[in-house]
Amino acid sequence: MTSQRAGFSLIEVIVAMLILTVGVLAMGGATGYILTQVRSAQLRTDRMTAVNQAAEQLRAIAWNDLESACAGDGFDVPPYAVSCHVSQPQGVLHLKRIDLVSTGPGFRGGRVVQSLTDTMVIGIARPVDQ
Repeated sequence: MTSQRAGFSLIEVIVAMLILTVGVLAMGGATGYILTQVRSAQLRTDRMTAVNQAAEQLRAIAWNDLESACAGDGFDVPPYAVSCHVSQPQGVLHLKRIDLVSTGPGFRGGRVVQSLTDTMVIGIARPVDQ
């Protein structure tokens, strides 16, 4: 007598459910990591936008007035505060180094920090006509 069997055995169903469960749990864990990375990238982008706005404002100032522009309170690009310091590399007469220091929310150690400080350095060359 031959048996005509159709469908799945109980062991096959359990193994399939186990594989599916592991896959779903892995996707859930990856989702948390991905959300963390997206938030971190968003904060970095916001910070760089604020620093770039300050840099563009400095580029619009006359080259000889850069020191006095940085002597004030800096630039306020909410939620970031950007301050600057101008120096001239030794032996280079046509270039000024500007350290832009931004303070505001950031991502450090796997979590959002409300007051994080970061520095970006730019150089502004003297225009040819001066």
